[in-house]
Amino acid sequence: MPRSEIPFHPGATQDYEEAYVWYFGHSIDLAAEFEREIDRGLRLIADNPLRWPKFDAERRRLVLRKFPYSIVYEIIKEKNRGAGHRSWQAPALLLA
Repeated sequence: MPRSEIPFHPGATQDYEEAYVWYFGHSIDLAAEFEREIDRGLRLIADNPLRWPKFDAERRRLVLRKFPYSIVYEIIKEKNRGAGHRSWQAPALLLA
């Protein structure tokens, strides 16, 4: 699922943009690595949303490997794809 199709929580978007600007201010390469790590996390979640541990009653969390952030997301059932199909939405980027 391309990042442009993922509905992000407004706070997550702000967290991402602020972190990206901070890393960019220190190094263009570091900012690019941060962006790659976020994309890697989103791909991992998309591949298997149930893999990551529960954060609370409704959400799960993937902790990034290389940066002090987590991606918190919620799994929802899609009505148009049948009762057994699950997808995820509303990721939130949080300080770990």
